[in-house]
Amino acid sequence: MSESNQPSSVVPGGNAIQPRMVLWSITIVAVGLSLFQLYSAGIQPLGLFYQRSIHLALIMVLAFLMFPAFGPTRKRGVLGWGLDLLFLLGRSSPVAT
Repeated sequence: MSESNQPSSVVPGGNAIQPRMVLWSITIVAVGLSLFQLYSAGIQPLGLFYQRSIHLALIMVLAFLMFPAFGPTRKRGVLGWGLDLLFLLGRSSPVAT
């Protein structure tokens, strides 16, 4: 068997065009999320709603940074950043019940 018969692995966001600033932002938010989880699990547990809302907010920031609105192969334009900001602001607004 030759090596060329094996399927290539697909990495999510592997072909994405990300500016260096976005890559640094992803790294900083991911490390901050990890430190928050370690702190809240071992040192000082927060209230249930505080911990869940902070965790969800950080995960959504990571998701919007890692996966652009118009797909991984197109550059983010003003409209793409605007949509990401709109979704993040919509997530952070209180839900009327």
